Amino acid sequence: MRTTLTLDRDVAAKLRDEMARTGASMKDVVNAFLRRGLESLGEADLAAPFAVKARPMGIREDFDIDDISFSTPTRHRCFEKLLSKYEIGLLIAA
Repeated sequence: MRTTLTLDRDVAAKLRDEMARTGASMKDVVNAFLRRGLESLGEADLAAPFAVKARPMGIREDFDIDDISFSTPTRHRCFEKLLSKYEIGLLIAA
């Protein structure tokens, strides 16, 4: 198949270097590297899937994270303590 490629300067320089090093033609070098790159695409599918490992966040049992009313000063202090542990700021209007 005959086609036209526009190469970035750095890619063209590496292509020329490889041609000079191996004495191969541009066609042979381009085909070899394209073949190698395209064959390696399938190998990425064989990698183990990424998994997030759960870990405890340290929330106290007496703290109800679903209660956003902050009806008692104790709950408010508990929530502030939790946020400061993770360096998260909170502004609550009085």
